[in-house]
Amino acid sequence: MKAVSLLIVLKLLFSVFCTQIFAQDKIKEEVLAFERERVKATLTANTGKLEQMLAEEVIWIHSSGKRDNKATYIQAIAEGKARYKTMSIEHSEARIYDKIAITNGILEFESILPDNTISKVRTTFTSVYRKKKGKWRVISWQTTRL
Repeated sequence: MKAVSLLIVLKLLFSVFCTQIFAQDKIKEEVLAFERERVKATLTANTGKLEQMLAEEVIWIHSSGKRDNKATYIQAIAEGKARYKTMSIEHSEARIYDKIAITNGILEFESILPDNTISKVRTTFTSVYRKKKGKWRVISWQTTRL
């Protein structure tokens, strides 16, 4: 009888453990999909979408070392000071800590410079997201050239 009870408890614990792992994987996929949407919004200069995706307190550190806040980042995109020909995430992984998510990966992009030449840049990035009122928002972004 004790063996049967132990088996039932172990199955229950295993079931709970698997459910938590699957839930964690689902959240990671949700964050990575959000990240891809943010990249797409940046590439297409969709400032309305970026307005929704970036937290008010976001700090954006470019691979050049330049630092932006939400207003200056979106303004640069709206005014065409930051223009991109291509942008793609080569690799990204997510870690979840309750309502905070951190992603790290490789981002390649081609930016269009003021003289209309193209600059190809390969970076590694860290992005921090916070979920508030059911929605993810970028609260920090930093890239480093590779």
